[in-house]
Amino acid sequence: MKKLWLIPTVAILAIGCNNATTAKTEDPKETVPSVTSKGPEATPAVDPGSVPAELKHEGYEYYGLGAEKPINMEIVSSAGNAIQTGEQSVKLKSVEGGKAIYEITRTGQLGQQLGNMEVRVEKDAIYVHSSPIATVGEKDIELPASLAPGSTWKTRTIVKQDGQTMDVTNDFKVEGVEKLKTKVGEYDALLVTSKGSGTVQGQKLRMETQSWHVKGRGNIKTIMKTFDATNRANTITIQETK
Repeated sequence: MKKLWLIPTVAILAIGCNNATTAKTEDPKETVPSVTSKGPEATPAVDPGSVPAELKHEGYEYYGLGAEKPINMEIVSSAGNAIQTGEQSVKLKSVEGGKAIYEITRTGQLGQQLGNMEVRVEKDAIYVHSSPIATVGEKDIELPASLAPGSTWKTRTIVKQDGQTMDVTNDFKVEGVEKLKTKVGEYDALLVTSKGSGTVQGQKLRMETQSWHVKGRGNIKTIMKTFDATNRANTITIQETK
């Protein structure tokens, strides 16, 4: 059975922070947690049918919030680090005041890297609601409600992880729908790209991302390239896996 998954923008940037200054190959037998995160406390189930229709916009569909089954994913780095794997799930936490809060939880090495977080769905966009690794503003966009080709938006993200601080501004653009093949299947996927610049521990950093989103499934693949002050590149691929 094909599984659904999503990977939030702030999580992608966190992985970039963790890998931006990594040049050596780490021992694949050694796994060092980047984030220590406790699992969420049990809460009463919220009926997905209570989410207002006006919140089920394009952003909602392409972010994969209608899916509730756990997923498997992997993180591969060109730095030679061992492949990171884990399971991710999304759960509707609350619906109030015309807004819906979803909780994203992760296990295994994925959880060690990223911890858990929450996103908030409003009429105009999906926003980061809370994160253990990033400074969250009132309107930090994950995906806007409308995703017409050519649409653009800007974000500023501050990530603090493993004693490092990354402050980066990204310009996002919707490129359009194209064919995409992963280890799980083939899709018509919406490509969203970004170009950003900022600093890691005061050192200049720039990055480029390509993220493919499938309607009703979520962000099934992302390729991120980070470039340090010497223009040395590191590539990280995050994708669904069987």
